Amino acid sequence: LKSNRAAITTAIRLLIGLALISFIVYSFNPKATLSMMLSARPTYLALAIIFYPFMMLIYTFRWKFILSMMGDHLPLPVAYQTITGCALISDFTPGRLGDFLKPFLVKDIIHLNKGMASVVIDHYADSLTGVLLGATGLLAIPHKWSLYLIAGVLALLVMLSIMSLLWLKRDLIIRVAKWTRHEGAITSMKSFCDAIGCIKNASKLLGAAIAISLIIWIPYALRIFFITKSL
Repeated sequence: LKSNRAAITTAIRLLIGLALISFIVYSFNPKATLSMMLSARPTYLALAIIFYPFMMLIYTFRWKFILSMMGDHLPLPVAYQTITGCALISDFTPGRLGDFLKPFLVKDIIHLNKGMASVVIDHYADSLTGVLLGATGLLAIPHKWSLYLIAGVLALLVMLSIMSLLWLKRDLIIRVAKWTRHEGAITSMKSFCDAIGCIKNASKLLGAAIAISLIIWIPYALRIFFITKSL
């Protein structure tokens, strides 16, 4: 029964992925896109590339900070190589799976469960920051309101509330994971909650991780700006 369920889940994911790729290919002209890419101004592309290693360095400091709050130390060169290598792998894997390879690459230094929990917390802080920025942007930037934008703001605020609740009410995470009956999800969530339980000041960790995430968005936005400017 489990194997059948896993096969059905995999088939559904594959079909969704193929549908999205088909829609993207259908929506644009590959020849015109390639021509536009070749016409990009290299000066602005070079400026965009310059910001990339700085962005990876801030990512590294955030991951190191999370691990240090969990009682572990990871040397900066090792952490930076792991972050950049996994980021490259993520660019060629579905769902950015490369990010979750980080614990396996440093398992000789950091316990695998704790490393996985640190990655989950890392992504949690990133997602929380993204939702917070998205809701703030829609509320702060002047624009003509429509039903879609109102629905978008409400959806982001609901997501923000749920994500905050999951951090504050960790037992809720495990109950939700058990409801899915997915053994991997249940194990990951238990490891996540156990890791947070080992942190002396979890609220301080989350607040600092979000602050670092806000700093990460600055070089990220500049990189997008210069790429767009090049075109």
